[in-house]
Amino acid sequence: MATILLAWELGGGLGHLMNLRPIAIELPRRGHRVFAALRDLSQAHKIFGGSGVALLQAPFKHGRMLEIQPCCTFAHILHNVGFSNVDELSTMVGAWRQIFEFVRPDLIVFDHSPTALLAARGVAVRKALIGTGFFAPPNVAPLPNLRTWLAVDRAQLQTDESQVLATMNATLDRLGQSPLQNVAELFAEVDENFLLTFRDLDCYERPAETNYFGMWAGNIGAPPQWPAGPGRKVFGYLKPFSELPRLLQELCRSGNPTLLYAPGIDPRLRKLPARRESSGRRRR
Repeated sequence: MATILLAWELGGGLGHLMNLRPIAIELPRRGHRVFAALRDLSQAHKIFGGSGVALLQAPFKHGRMLEIQPCCTFAHILHNVGFSNVDELSTMVGAWRQIFEFVRPDLIVFDHSPTALLAARGVAVRKALIGTGFFAPPNVAPLPNLRTWLAVDRAQLQTDESQVLATMNATLDRLGQSPLQNVAELFAEVDENFLLTFRDLDCYERPAETNYFGMWAGNIGAPPQWPAGPGRKVFGYLKPFSELPRLLQELCRSGNPTLLYAPGIDPRLRKLPARRESSGRRRR
């Protein structure tokens, strides 16, 4: 019997929990002890209920962020979630190490958990990444600009990344660990990277031999009830943002049968009129 820790630190919504769910359900069935340190426990019972997984609160950055905007690289993302201050990062790393001491895992599975991954450096444990690949960049330096449509100052991107690396290495020095040569090296020091996506959907360029695992088959929730009408079926998982009303208007104008999962949106946006066709038929 092995002890496995599932870690989720950053991001929101159900996507991260759903990626971990098949593991959390199956491993206890095989006799393993499973713990899950999660950013948001409010949905955990609905996703993991009855699985036998022990739930813990994951450490993550609270409060005001010292942000780099526009956020163009994964180094910028790290900077904005706590990798800009050695004391703050060291404290969160220490909190993760306390969880490791409590759980004593044989394996840690990291879903968007860079601070936990940094904390695991030097710990005698097997490590695996899981997710769409966005938060598991390839081992390259400098990290690529994810907003390819923006003109960026590449020298500034390199400076920003160097500052993040310096914070990471100062934190590792406090732990008595050797420094990283670049930011992305942290994500290469794992036993497996389970890329739950496809090459065509990956936001990074990776070596030709990269193994893509595709998507988990879903087995939770109700079957979709698509609106009637011709056209291609469109599904959206959206959260409130400034251009959401405009996007919804365009979806209405398209006439395609559309289903949206959009928690937290303004109720008035749910009442946008469907497009009326010349034949008098309405599309939703």
